[in-house]
Amino acid sequence: MKFRSRIVLGVACIELFAFTLLLTMVLQQLKASNQQHIQQFGQQISELIEASAEGALLSRDLATLEQLARRGVEGGDVVYIRFLDASNRVLTEYGTPNRAIEQPKNTPLFHRESVSFQQHGQLLGRAEFGLDISGFHQQQRHIQWQVIGTGAVLMLLSGLFSLWLGNYLSARLTRLRDASLQMARGSWDCVVPIEGEDEFAETAWAFNQMCKSLKQSEQKLIDEAEQLHKLTQAIEQTPTTVVITDLDGAIEYANQHFFELTGYLPDEVLGQNPRILKSGLTDPQLYSELWETVLAGEPWRGELCNRYKNGDLHWERVLICPIRDRAGEISRLMAIKENISAEKEIEEALALAHSRQRALLDSFPFSIWLKDCNGRFLAANKRLAELNGFDSPEELVGQMASEFCEQGYISDCLISDQQVIESGQPILIERQSEFEGQPRWLEIYKAPIFDHQNSVTGTVGFSRDISERKDAEAKMRESAAIIEAASEGIILTELDGTVLMVNPAFTQITGYHPEDIVGKTPAVLSSGRHDKDFFREMFTALAEKGRWEGEIWNRRKDGGIYLHWQTVACIRDGDGVPSRYLALFNDVTERRQAEDEIRFRANYDILTQLPNRALLTDRLQQAMAQSRRNESMLALLFLDLDHFKRVNDTLGHGAGDQLLQEVAERLKGVVRESDTVARLGGDEFVLLLPDQTSADASGDIAQKVIQAVEQPLVIDGQTVQVGASIGITIYPKDGRGVTALFRNADLAMYRAKEAGRHTWRYYEDGMTEQARQQLDLEMDLRGALKHKEIQVYYQPIVDLDSGDIIGVEALSRWTRQNGEEVSPVVFIPLAEELGIVNELGRQMMEQACEHLAELQVRNPSLYMSVNLSTLQIPDGLSLPWLEALVGEYGLKPAQLMLEITEGVLLSDTAGVRSWLEQARSMGFRVALDDFGTGYSSLSYLKRFPVDVLKIDKSFVADLVSDPSDRALVGAIIAMSNSLDLSVIAEGIETGQQLEDLSSLGCSTGQGYLFSHAVEFDRICQKLGRESEYTL
Repeated sequence: MKFRSRIVLGVACIELFAFTLLLTMVLQQLKASNQQHIQQFGQQISELIEASAEGALLSRDLATLEQLARRGVEGGDVVYIRFLDASNRVLTEYGTPNRAIEQPKNTPLFHRESVSFQQHGQLLGRAEFGLDISGFHQQQRHIQWQVIGTGAVLMLLSGLFSLWLGNYLSARLTRLRDASLQMARGSWDCVVPIEGEDEFAETAWAFNQMCKSLKQSEQKLIDEAEQLHKLTQAIEQTPTTVVITDLDGAIEYANQHFFELTGYLPDEVLGQNPRILKSGLTDPQLYSELWETVLAGEPWRGELCNRYKNGDLHWERVLICPIRDRAGEISRLMAIKENISAEKEIEEALALAHSRQRALLDSFPFSIWLKDCNGRFLAANKRLAELNGFDSPEELVGQMASEFCEQGYISDCLISDQQVIESGQPILIERQSEFEGQPRWLEIYKAPIFDHQNSVTGTVGFSRDISERKDAEAKMRESAAIIEAASEGIILTELDGTVLMVNPAFTQITGYHPEDIVGKTPAVLSSGRHDKDFFREMFTALAEKGRWEGEIWNRRKDGGIYLHWQTVACIRDGDGVPSRYLALFNDVTERRQAEDEIRFRANYDILTQLPNRALLTDRLQQAMAQSRRNESMLALLFLDLDHFKRVNDTLGHGAGDQLLQEVAERLKGVVRESDTVARLGGDEFVLLLPDQTSADASGDIAQKVIQAVEQPLVIDGQTVQVGASIGITIYPKDGRGVTALFRNADLAMYRAKEAGRHTWRYYEDGMTEQARQQLDLEMDLRGALKHKEIQVYYQPIVDLDSGDIIGVEALSRWTRQNGEEVSPVVFIPLAEELGIVNELGRQMMEQACEHLAELQVRNPSLYMSVNLSTLQIPDGLSLPWLEALVGEYGLKPAQLMLEITEGVLLSDTAGVRSWLEQARSMGFRVALDDFGTGYSSLSYLKRFPVDVLKIDKSFVADLVSDPSDRALVGAIIAMSNSLDLSVIAEGIETGQQLEDLSSLGCSTGQGYLFSHAVEFDRICQKLGRESEYTL
């Protein structure tokens, strides 16, 4: 059944049901209304009968009652009227009451009523009547047929309307259906016509909009798919690593760059946890913070150190973001990682360079700063921060001078900064300022900073206190004024030269009295050494500048020639017109001669005739300026002769002087004429090599210098040969100041000495920091010596047979104020280099003797050995002083053994032999320490008086495993026995070593097997335990 039929049938059913319901309701309403009318009519008749018949009934007036009955029946609708008494006896009646009995039940045409009559509550009688209601029923049937006819007409019209409506709706729905089928086939261009403004029109419009929206959505999906494809390709091809994991960390996706970078294959990674990439170097707390952040829905950024598949480490900058599903819940994590290993290396290098630069800047004793074009500090050194009340240079960064300097200084500072920025040229300023209530002079240097485009981006500057220099200059001016007033000759002349006046000093200098010269011209003083051009230039200067000064050779009255320095000034009148000449002069003949001598002595070394430090510094400054102009390099070579002291000690200082003169000549023969060879003093020379094409060229020259110096030389019949250690620094790479270049070359020279001497080394950046640390160590060592902080520890010397302690070796130990323990291998050579080893030795000897006196109480047979530096013999340690010290503590010289090294014997001088012989004659025993490790020679044992040999621990260490060491130790013991020398084995650390030494005949030893070197209190405790070390 089609939609149209269903609509017609449905509408018909609805109309039939509605009509039936309506008809039923109308009939019921008519019936109820008819019944009501009948009751109302009966009520009216009852009231009429009651009103008219009550009196007749009371009086039993039957005629009246009958008359009333007749009138009532004959009047129309009343069928009958009957009056009855109280006993229900009929008094009278009229009409036909039987009609009510004959009518059918379902068509009631008769209605019966009854009226009661009472008096004082007593029934008198009643009246009955019947009504004909057929008229009411007939009227009701007429109305019913009218209703039925009207309903039939309405049903017919409704059916026709339903048919039309079905056709109308079916046509519009068919168009909507056809459009839907077209849309189902994938065509979004279907359009349903919009007719009218009803709901169907709205539905058609909504359908058309839906088609349009679906078409747009389809296009959007296509665009999104294309965009997703592009995004996928971008992620796959990006040089950045992209990884996606689930919330448990399992890897679901990784782009191609990840596999190329890490070396893993997809099958090795997908499904795995990223912990396979961990290096183990990242703080676990960082991973906890990572998970806490991303699970809270926030992105996490950081840097991680991870490991490739091949084990190599790398640094990554990581961004981890949570990915949310459509419900807004976190479902996955995405990590974007960038390899920053190269950046890390650069950062570390920059940090190292910055720390070195900071150390260099902070080491300068004057203020240094860097400012931008607005005058804001970009960097500063520690000195500038301290002067302005800051705790660190970093606090100055970002501030301006106006925030902490006085107003006057700020104004000058801004002006000079602007001058440098605008001109692009450096300036040098001298300014007087007040510091801590005292006037101070500052020398301020400022220079522009250029970028790669040669634009000024800021200024760099330094300032230093030159108050002392200024004071000296002021004093010199005062002195000059006094000298001028007391000793300079003065001549006042006319413009034509006629002398008007001379002072007494003039007479003293020239011999001419005023009467001899006044009225004449100074030509009487002419020596004839100056031509006319000389005087023409003089008067030209006076005319143009109003002043001339210079040297003039003149003749005294006695004919003697002398040199004087003369200053001539033009005196002008009130109108500025020249009127006189005033000349001031003094005899500088002797001063010239002295100056020439002083100048030579001030700039040259008297012994070698080479430039000294002052002239070298001047030439270095000139060479630096030339290098800046030419953008070239220069090299500074710092040379120190190796073993020069040995020549002075063995052949005397005269021979040393001859050697220095010869070295000077050899150095001049190696370099160019444009180079400078200078002597700083002692055995130190400096070579200044300007216009170097490369740094390597200076190395070649250094090698030639070493070869030239090492050539043998005969002095007083003795062949002498020395070497040279050279340090090289390059300008401007290694430094831009004279002081920095000298220091750097000196540091490089010491590095060459550390490398074994007879070689050269270039300066390197790290040497400055090492020098600073070395300086700190030197200062701390001097302080420790001053405050007697270096302590003596003791290591037992044991009888290997009995295990008893028979002696102790005194060893120096030093702990710095910061708690750092410094090895004797470090601080004893340093003390030798600083020249304080003798003081160190005396302090150690005093402590050792004091403690030995206390140990003698516990063990009277105990002896103590004390190490001596090679520099203490023969002049550093006075034997009479040592003898007095031993006696002061009640000790005997035999209880003190003096340990020397083979270095003492190498000098092989009469002084050393005499010192050793005198020591033994006083009763002191002498031990040769570390025997066998140096230039050991049996001739030493023959020539020098020695009592004990100490076998070095390097032989004892391999005694058990190395047969050659065992044989060597056995030979030393046997040789010592044959020479009647005692033997002490050092470095015994195991029981097997002890047993082997005993089997070889060694009876005495020391080492960690018995005890480390310990404090005095602990050695006292050990002496209380006898035979502690018996096998």
